[in-house]
Amino acid sequence: MVFCSLKIFPSVEFANKVFYIIYIIIFPLSSLLLINYIRGNKWFSLLSFLFIYNHSVHWGFTGFTMSVPFIIIFILFTIKYFEKQSIMNILILIVLLLLIFSMHFQNAIYCIFLFSIALIFNFKKSLSYFLKYIIIILPVILIMYYAYTFDTTSSEQHLFPYLLSYYKNDYLFSIVERIKVLTVMDNFYFIEGSCGAVVSIFFVLSFTIPLLIYLYKRSKKVYAIIPTNNYSYYLYAFISSSFFCYLFLPNIIPGQNIIFERFTVFLMLSLIIYCAYVYKGILISLNSKFLIIFVVLSHFIIVSFYYNDFKNETKNFDENLFPNDSRCKRISGIIYTNTFKGRPVFIHFPMYFVVWKKGISTGLVDYRFGIIKRNTSFDKLPYYREWIGDSRDYKDEYKNIEYILLKDSIKLDIEGFTTEKQIDDWYLYTNKNLKK
Repeated sequence: MVFCSLKIFPSVEFANKVFYIIYIIIFPLSSLLLINYIRGNKWFSLLSFLFIYNHSVHWGFTGFTMSVPFIIIFILFTIKYFEKQSIMNILILIVLLLLIFSMHFQNAIYCIFLFSIALIFNFKKSLSYFLKYIIIILPVILIMYYAYTFDTTSSEQHLFPYLLSYYKNDYLFSIVERIKVLTVMDNFYFIEGSCGAVVSIFFVLSFTIPLLIYLYKRSKKVYAIIPTNNYSYYLYAFISSSFFCYLFLPNIIPGQNIIFERFTVFLMLSLIIYCAYVYKGILISLNSKFLIIFVVLSHFIIVSFYYNDFKNETKNFDENLFPNDSRCKRISGIIYTNTFKGRPVFIHFPMYFVVWKKGISTGLVDYRFGIIKRNTSFDKLPYYREWIGDSRDYKDEYKNIEYILLKDSIKLDIEGFTTEKQIDDWYLYTNKNLKK
């Protein structure tokens, strides 16, 4: 939010494009930097592109999205710190933790978890050693404590009683499903239907098969066994902690959902980086290099077709759909037809009213962990039913606001509203009672 509000950008949309361009550049570079530092095979860094549009990117979890490459950079500087505990490395880790916290609370906890595991690997019985650890994590811990205690004033159920109930009653039933979707989570939505899952598994096999081949040849002593040095310990920690979070974190907590699924990207990146590490000093064949390039280009083509199709699907959705006299006017959405290629990507499109017309949209203020909080009644700004497409049961919730945006194949008669505009299957309704 801070980035996109900077005055150097001509619009929010332009700033958003710059934000994601930065992400797209940093994401593969972070993996390359870490692979280069541990002297891994750089060819495998290309496979990081397979997860650049991961699960969190697809869902629009912007903070989590940007934090992913910074966590890879954090791991790199964690290794550097334990090799040389200089003041500069300490300061860099403090800044990175604070920066990652500003992106996502949950990932700051994840970084502390990783750093603590690294401390155990390198533990020395020295008071100064432990004090440096405290100095690094204390600033972000204090900020997290303040942020969490401030947030507990919300009406949501407290976290710890919820977790106790979840692990007691619901967790065990989720394990099989978690394992089933592990390899398809980050790329299945580019192709509708079962083909999306098949393609996702193909991308995962591009680095798991080389890993299995390596482990097989190592067992046959074709390859020398890699010494269990510090680098392998860090990578084992990265792999195991990612898998632990995916396997054991809940699917939802009060006020936040889609939690454990976000960690597949860390697991996949950790396996790619480990694959690069075990193949260090091993000359891979020309055919293998061509295969890596083929896999990455295949992913690029599939993604390009997806976004081109989406561009065509939404080519007529523009600011002409909304009224010009929009400042201080309110809008909400009835998004009955909310899917594109089977995924609910249209549920937040009414918020373009804010971006294009500086109006007021429902749906921005009722997330527990959002920056913008509700400061008015539900009568003045109704609760936004973003999943109304599942039930198709609009119940006159938006009768007191100026506009309603409908997306459906059939025009809906809304009591008290008249149809002002239609573009494709988008309809803009105006409140007759509030219309001047």
